[in-house]
Amino acid sequence: MKKSICRAFAIAFAVSIMLTTVIPASAAQPPVIMPAYVGITDLFSGLTISSNGKASCKATTYNNVTLTIALKQDGSTIKSWNVVTTDGFNSVEKNYFVTSGHSYQVVVTATISASGSYINSYNAYSTTVKY
Repeated sequence: MKKSICRAFAIAFAVSIMLTTVIPASAAQPPVIMPAYVGITDLFSGLTISSNGKASCKATTYNNVTLTIALKQDGSTIKSWNVVTTDGFNSVEKNYFVTSGHSYQVVVTATISASGSYINSYNAYSTTVKY
């Protein structure tokens, strides 16, 4: 009887040792993190104002980003547009009529995101135009 109890204890002990060495080996591996593109190849902002007050606000980029084109009058935004671009060359032009006696500038912000998460943003500034 003592031998069978000792034998059962030895078997249970051996099985428990085997299980504790198997569990860490079968633990889940950490997920692989893939690098994301976080740069902008090219970003341009431009502004021209015609004699009748039509402001042409321009933005170009080579990237798949969300562009925010903001027209500023004396430093404050008076009009903005959001445009989602595609890979390759993108040229966007938006127009807005402005009044004379002010300084105007276009600020283009390119926002990079992946799977709905913000990654980075970059700005481009046009020259200031007095009209």
